[in-house]
Order: sequence, then structure tokens, then C-alpha cells
Amino acid sequence: MKRIILLIMVIFGISTVSCARKEVKRVNGPFVLKLGYQKGSNYLYNTDMRMQNTIEMSGASHTMNVLSGIKYDISVEDIRDDTMDIQITIKDVNITLKTVAGSRQLPEANMLSGKRINLTVLKNGNIIKKGTLNMEDNNLKNILENMSDIFNFIPDVPVRINSTWKDSTDEGIRYFKLLDVKVKDGDTIAVIGLKGSFNKVETSKTHGMNVKTEIKGSGEGKIYFSITKGIILKEDMNAGLEGKVKMESGTEMPMYIDQDIETKLLKED
Repeated sequence: MKRIILLIMVIFGISTVSCARKEVKRVNGPFVLKLGYQKGSNYLYNTDMRMQNTIEMSGASHTMNVLSGIKYDISVEDIRDDTMDIQITIKDVNITLKTVAGSRQLPEANMLSGKRINLTVLKNGNIIKKGTLNMEDNNLKNILENMSDIFNFIPDVPVRINSTWKDSTDEGIRYFKLLDVKVKDGDTIAVIGLKGSFNKVETSKTHGMNVKTEIKGSGEGKIYFSITKGIILKEDMNAGLEGKVKMESGTEMPMYIDQDIETKLLKED
């Protein structure tokens, strides 16, 4: 039972300092934001997540801290006009669970290493085709599939500073605002603010047991996007979620999640 709960809590958590002074210029718009990942190039990203989970079980609260790091590579297989064939490949995964009893690695995370998903994406970030994944563990499969939503912040029309737009799905809605545009070292960088709400109900089978998870909440953050290159440079996100887990035995357990997620471009080859 505890193993199932730990895995559920992890799944639903789930995407340079310099001393030198550099010249930063701010510029006016309008700005066209579109993907510019290049064919034959590889873009290595790292996503770090720090999450605190509290679940109420048998009249007591149990808190777990989750630290995870996922390195993944984005490569472009082909480009046709405004359409790109992109492959996202997981390079390395580390997930550490910390409780009052101590800390341990989550061994199931190793199943993600080497897995990949293929996407056909328009340069405005809209996904027109998503490849299938041959994975038996649906929870881990969802992590990789959710990573494919990394591009869904791009507006359909040119924008200026303070312009707003939104992205809606069955699970929630996200609002975006162009906060700033600056030129640094010849690179024009858009700073995009985001706020969103999340509401999801999912039924899955975990270790032979049917589990229904209901979760909702909100979050906010910033995206740093290179207009010059058309690539994501960095994302920061904080979210607060709450919900409950319903076991097929009839047991219901409230849970509360607070998480910080940071994604960075590590290397461009």
C-alpha cells in the first residue's frame, strides 16, 4: 500500500551565475514567437523538481519530500515549411524520496532512461501528431507524454509587451503575458509570465490495484524564450495542488502538494 501511495505522489508532482556585468537592452515590438530548433542539432535540457507531499492516512499526516532530476535531449529529425519532426529522448533520471524514516531512490524511474517520444509540431508550438509509447507502466508513460507539452505557450499572433493569451485543455487553462523583451549578447529574449489552474481525474491500475486520483490547484512561473533562435532557455514554475486518492477498497486519502520546477537549457550542439 505505501509503495502505491509513494508512486502516486511522485507522478502527480510531475517538465548561470556570472560576476561580469553585461549590457542588456530592452526593445519594442511586435514580436513573432515561433520554434526555431535546427535540423541535425541536439538541445540538452535538465528539469529539477523539489516537491513536498503530505497525505492523510489512518488519521495521521505523512509528509514526503521528493527531489528529482531529468535530463532529456530535443532533436529535430526533419523540417517541412512550418512543420517540424521532433524527438524527445530521456537521457538520465534520478528521483529521491525523503521521509522521517530516511531517503531512498525510486527504482521505477530507471525505466524512463533511454525512452523517447516523437512529435510532429508546427512552429507555433501546436502538436499535430504524437507518437505512441510502448511502456507497460502507465504512470511513467504519462510523465514522458506530459513532457511533450513543453511548446504549448507560443502565441498564434505577434505580441507586444503586456500582450496576453491563453492555452486551454481538458485538464485546465494557462494564461500567458509577455512581461519583457531584452537583448543580451546579441540574443533577443522574451520573458513570459504564466498563471494557470489544473483539475484532473485519473483512474489507473497500480500494482494490480485500481486507483482513482482527483487533483486540482494552481501555479505560476516564467518562461525565458530566445526569439532570435526560437528555443526555450529556461522555465521556472511553482504550484500548489490538493486532492484525494481513492483505492478500490473504498479508502480515501486527502493529499496536498507544493512543488517548484526549474528547466534549463544545458547545451546546444
